[in-house]
Amino acid sequence: MAKKMGVTMEVGNDGVAVITISNPPVNSLASPIISRLKEKFQDANHRSDVKAIVLTENGGRFSGGFNINVFQQVHKTGTQAALLVLTKTTQFISSSPCFDCASTGRLPWPWIFSGRSSTRKPLVAAVEGLALGGGLELAMGKKKKKPTPYTSDDVILASLSLPDDLLVMIVARVPILYYRTLSLVSKSFRSMVVSPELYKVRSVLGLTESCLYVCLRFGLGSYKWYTLSSKSKSSGGYVLASVPMPGDDSPRVAGLGFGYSDLVAVGSDIYNIGQADKTTPTSSVSILDCKSHMWRKAPSMPMELGSLSAIVLDRNIFVLGRRYHQYASWKSLLQVFNTNTQTWDIPCCVLDQASHLFNFNGNLHAVNIFGWVFAFNSKQGKWDQLVEIDPSVGEIKYSESYCEIDNVLYSVSKEGALRWYDTDKTRWRDLKGLVGLPQLPRRFSGYGSYVKLTAYGVGKMLVFWSRKSNILVSHMETIYCAVIALKKDKGDCWGKLEWYDGVLSVLAGTELVKIFSVTL
Repeated sequence: MAKKMGVTMEVGNDGVAVITISNPPVNSLASPIISRLKEKFQDANHRSDVKAIVLTENGGRFSGGFNINVFQQVHKTGTQAALLVLTKTTQFISSSPCFDCASTGRLPWPWIFSGRSSTRKPLVAAVEGLALGGGLELAMGKKKKKPTPYTSDDVILASLSLPDDLLVMIVARVPILYYRTLSLVSKSFRSMVVSPELYKVRSVLGLTESCLYVCLRFGLGSYKWYTLSSKSKSSGGYVLASVPMPGDDSPRVAGLGFGYSDLVAVGSDIYNIGQADKTTPTSSVSILDCKSHMWRKAPSMPMELGSLSAIVLDRNIFVLGRRYHQYASWKSLLQVFNTNTQTWDIPCCVLDQASHLFNFNGNLHAVNIFGWVFAFNSKQGKWDQLVEIDPSVGEIKYSESYCEIDNVLYSVSKEGALRWYDTDKTRWRDLKGLVGLPQLPRRFSGYGSYVKLTAYGVGKMLVFWSRKSNILVSHMETIYCAVIALKKDKGDCWGKLEWYDGVLSVLAGTELVKIFSVTL
């Protein structure tokens, strides 16, 4: 016969009250269980014939913790009705003179076993089998440091009364796009979404996703970082949310026209290669950890380089630049950084007058100052010129408006149209099917610096561009973002506009330095 859910209490002749939890299969702490526990402990505490209290369970499992099916009901119905019982229970306990919850905002597990003066009776947990999450806290009844009293914006934590470890487990399953919204709930959540513990749990659970970071330059040397975050479900879409950097240790990044540094993303890290002081190149390298938003130092480049260009292939960072040699000449030099071993290497290959690196068909390519395109032959350790490629491919060195997705190279034409490179016909072709996408800025509007493309997720491309306000006297402009789903069919590449809108208002002249897709 199946055992029913409930909490029972039996008082023996010896004055010991045995309180038993029964909620098969793992005795999870559902709202009715919590309510009944409260009633039984209150009853035992006030009965004169009860000298001591023992808490135990049925079924060989003490407790599997709080019943998180409540959150599935909330997610499915879109209302918090399923939490009302728990909330009312918490409020009832908090008002009881026998239970001190007002200062902690939690259900009184610590009080049950902590031996406070108001308890007056010995309390023991008889544990058999598993005791996880809230169940472990219930069993241990450990004392905790009195936290800072919750403010009104912490009502969710006070209502749910969940242990910190269980909250981390729940938040770890929330898409990172919604972390900005969570951070607005309370200080506790703001700390949690940047805590190392949260990302350790995500890693153990195998939960990783792409997250977009944007670097903007304001004026001549002020750089700020933003991340693409989801708006509320009611309005939909995205916004660029400012990324708080602890302190003011963000390294300086050379902007368009200086070329003393470059930025690349590997995993959850963004590398600032050759951070510059705007007048001379350096060999220094720093890393932004996108989980904690803290900068740290990395091994410096073996040699200082000017006119830097960097890309990532197979977690290796390839850095191309020019180095001044004797007899007043400049030579191109390639350096490679292994992000796994954190070591540098200088391959024995030189491409004279090379100025820009890019990824094409999954292989390393370079463009020289004349616009000629070369492919790196890793087996022979040399550069091979591609004579069959369209010369216009080399124009990408003048424009950062390009990206590669699924071994297809995409860019923005001089007329502001999205296009892709057909390797079979060796020419650029327009991306078909884009209905509703507004005209992108032409190259002469800013030499491509006002349009950025990047891969995002599976088979999608994000397009960022800026446009001044229609008001002639306005000193503001808007950064727009478009989400485009890509598909290759019968020799053509098609794009479907899924969404576009303004994501940030900035001062006119703000530069989109670079867009990164990091894995968190």
